[in-house]
Amino acid sequence: MTDGFLGILLVEDDRQLSRAVSRQLRRYGFDVVAAPTAGMARVLECRFRLGIFDIDLGDESGIDLAREFLDCGSVEQVIFFSASVDADALARATEIGPVVAKREGVEALLPVLGAVLPEDTPRESGFVARGDVESTKAPDGPHEPDELLAAGRRAG
Repeated sequence: MTDGFLGILLVEDDRQLSRAVSRQLRRYGFDVVAAPTAGMARVLECRFRLGIFDIDLGDESGIDLAREFLDCGSVEQVIFFSASVDADALARATEIGPVVAKREGVEALLPVLGAVLPEDTPRESGFVARGDVESTKAPDGPHEPDELLAAGRRAG
């Protein structure tokens, strides 16, 4: 892989849910980097094939963050995975990318992933990004904040 894109960025402020989603996506072979806040996601300074965003992040709007990441090229595609029931927020989100309700579970993400991800999305076989930075996936769960900072510093 020479285009510098990593697999999936997951921005979810519920750490327990983030771990569960990351673990499940990894079981299906996807490389996942998880960030618990918008700020931690920005520190990464990497590019991803896909960003999965919660609409209601604790520190700011996942919709605004997704738009920012699309506009600057940090993600190519966006999916929202959210428990939001705010009709206005859901309408704004669907203008940017598909919305999957958390109550439907991670399994509901799979067909949406298949529809939006390019075939060359990094999988567990490994890849190199930004020259010599290796995949930052963790086999047992999402990265902790200190690991995210370190990965962002190496990639930048």
